[in-house]
Amino acid sequence: MHVDDPSGAAWRIKRRWLPWRLRRRDPSDFTDAPDVGGGADADDLLIGLAIFVGVLVLLVVVPFVAVLAVLVAELFLLLLLLPLFVVLRAATVARWPIEVWHGDRLVRAEAVRGWGSSHRRMDALADHVRLGRLRDPGESPAV
Repeated sequence: MHVDDPSGAAWRIKRRWLPWRLRRRDPSDFTDAPDVGGGADADDLLIGLAIFVGVLVLLVVVPFVAVLAVLVAELFLLLLLLPLFVVLRAATVARWPIEVWHGDRLVRAEAVRGWGSSHRRMDALADHVRLGRLRDPGESPAV
């Protein structure tokens, strides 16, 4: 559910289906290879190219395949566990995690037992945001 506070900022209130979130990976953490210019003869270029390709395979392709395998395994595990968590929460055995997000920052997290109760709590949190009673602690106060 999307809600705007009195200043017009967008907030998001949602139920989480699984007890954990997928990790967010930032692509800006990867660096480019340095530029290594200079003159060399054909033999040096071939040897350098072979070394470069070998290092590229070891440093880029192998970790990429390993990370891809972990991501696929994590996604497969999530898909296997999703029906279990839905049944447990529908039977009111497990609680529904409710999160309040302001932009990309998690402001509040609660757990409520029962679908209807969690929906009522989400509505109450949305009213708090609309009325300006719920603030983002990382935000500087308006003067």
